[in-house]
Amino acid sequence: MNRPAMPFLLAFFSAQAATAQSYLPVDELQFYGRANVALHANDFENAAGGEQQDNWTLESHISVLGIRGGHTLQENLRAVFQLEYEVFVDDGNDGSDDNSEFRQRNSYLGLEGNWGRVIAGKHDTPLKLAQGKLDRFNDMLLGDLRAAIEGENRADNIVLYTSPLRDNWRFQAAFIPGEDSGTNPGDEDGLAVGVSASAEYSEGKQ
Repeated sequence: MNRPAMPFLLAFFSAQAATAQSYLPVDELQFYGRANVALHANDFENAAGGEQQDNWTLESHISVLGIRGGHTLQENLRAVFQLEYEVFVDDGNDGSDDNSEFRQRNSYLGLEGNWGRVIAGKHDTPLKLAQGKLDRFNDMLLGDLRAAIEGENRADNIVLYTSPLRDNWRFQAAFIPGEDSGTNPGDEDGLAVGVSASAEYSEGKQ
């Protein structure tokens, strides 16, 4: 039996669609993007001291296109969404077998109010978000913090709660369902196969 853990998300949006001629009215919509391209002079040696790479390359470093928006459902309850994709402006190829021009980034559907925000989709984990602006080489080829810290990930199928900011504190907690079928030994089919949480204190942050 299929037992949805969070049917209220679908219920809210289905109800709105039914009363708005099969679409959800959006009272706030933002298109955004960023192109980040660099010219690299590469000179790498292998473990034996031989030449591994010696060339020039043009690289796209997390160039993105996105759209985000929201709709007020009632007082202190707002529906929000975001769809964001990495684009490869250097050669239009993400390096995968299917040569895709787009790679999904933080994309979600959710609800927010004075109680905080809950979203579901693909998103940075609380651990990744906790570093804030510490990662000065974010989105660069070799200097990104994810190369040094395990768990600095963007997770699929994540349900994430973010508390409102109170007394300069903000809390985040997330879980990731396993989604295996549960018919085989060792299947990861639980509600919270992955979990992540963080507490953030920022002096003067609004």
